[in-house]
Amino acid sequence: MRDGINVICQWCESGVRVVSVTQQIDLSGTVGHLVAGVLFAIAEIELQHSKERQAAGIAVAKSKGTYKGRKKGTTKAKPERARELKSQGLKKKEIASALGVQNGRCLGIWWKYLELCP
Repeated sequence: MRDGINVICQWCESGVRVVSVTQQIDLSGTVGHLVAGVLFAIAEIELQHSKERQAAGIAVAKSKGTYKGRKKGTTKAKPERARELKSQGLKKKEIASALGVQNGRCLGIWWKYLELCP
């Protein structure tokens, strides 16, 4: 929530006017910041509820014996191959393309792992 509010504030301080056209909400100014804060708080509550529902569903599935999690070794890309490509000077996007994986934010931890490990 705090990150979202900070981004909106930085944009407004830089002269960017943030307006939701469909809801007719202007997030610039004091009232706009208040509205943005409320919207971000509601989004954070919904995210927390979603995580709780997911955890409850997994717990029920585990108790029934139907949830086993991902099997080890089922990742598409092998870290060794990625390290090899990185040592050849390829960029993250090129490595992801070569390995057939997405170069999305979800792979941030994986990229960090590659950078820290020799």
